[in-house]
Amino acid sequence: MEKVEVFLEVENGIIIGFQDYEIDTSTLPKGTKIVKAKVEQPDLLLGLEEKYISSKPSTVEKLLTQKIQNLTLQSKKADEPLNDFQLKSKLKSLLIDIQLADELDEDVSDLKREFEKLKKAYKALKKDSITKVDAGRARTITLPSNKTNLNGDVYPTKGEIKSVSWSKVKGSGGRITNPNSLTTTATGLKKGYYEFKLSVTNDQGKVISDIVKVTVLGKEKRKDEDED
Repeated sequence: MEKVEVFLEVENGIIIGFQDYEIDTSTLPKGTKIVKAKVEQPDLLLGLEEKYISSKPSTVEKLLTQKIQNLTLQSKKADEPLNDFQLKSKLKSLLIDIQLADELDEDVSDLKREFEKLKKAYKALKKDSITKVDAGRARTITLPSNKTNLNGDVYPTKGEIKSVSWSKVKGSGGRITNPNSLTTTATGLKKGYYEFKLSVTNDQGKVISDIVKVTVLGKEKRKDEDED
């Protein structure tokens, strides 16, 4: 097949359109450029990366086949909840498909509806993800009392928790009765200084931590003990 000279419109590294005449670059939005090239089938390049401009049509067709297979695989997993990275990747793919369909004068209403649906889900997911944890206020206890409650909180409170872990980072002795619960107890404490760390993994796999400080004072002497 004979190669034809075209002017490819490239936006952020992705080929989004082409013309057989030179385009005024001053009218293009930021991040968009024009690449002059001789290619066999310019329509096959739409939606692909700029680096594939000089590729053979057979190579381009393989790339398009792979893209279709990926979309099919994604549709099979439609019932599985997507994390923010997966949603963002799907949004990028849909945006390319919308631009391609628009260039081909095809109906994009369904694609746009799906794009808006995923965009709303992405924003909601980012909004509801836990971004802060609170291990509680510093406190002081006095022997013979040798235990203290560890009460953790997460914000926003409706955010999904994947895992919880309390650990002792400073102090001698003592144990945490249930280290995988937001609310637990540290027991067997001795005179000295302790730090307990609360680590929470949110729905995005991010670990967020906070530390509570506990001071244990020695047993106070009674007045009659001093007189003896």
